[in-house]
Amino acid sequence: MQKVGSLRSINPYNPWLGMWIAVSRKCRSLHAPLHPEGGLSRKEAIEMFTINNARILLLEKEAGSLEPGKLADMVLLDRDLLECPLERFADTRVLKTWLGGKAVFSADSASRRSGE
Repeated sequence: MQKVGSLRSINPYNPWLGMWIAVSRKCRSLHAPLHPEGGLSRKEAIEMFTINNARILLLEKEAGSLEPGKLADMVLLDRDLLECPLERFADTRVLKTWLGGKAVFSADSASRRSGE
């Protein structure tokens, strides 16, 4: 059920959109938040996509947080998710990605390759 683009799918796979929904409790078809009292904090939403996923996979000793001895899988974002306006959450962009401490993606090189 996917279309081209992480926001156009029937089941969007954009993690920033998922975090925004979990915090704001808003969705496309409603004008007001759905049970806002059930929303997560920004910190809880980030943990849902990081350390909590590592726990589910039984990898919390190797991944899911930045600590000595772990894999150093991390991203550099274009904004601070703990401070940015909530309405900008879903528009977050990854600037750089590291896996196992090794740089594997840079938005600068990706835009040069695509001719942007």
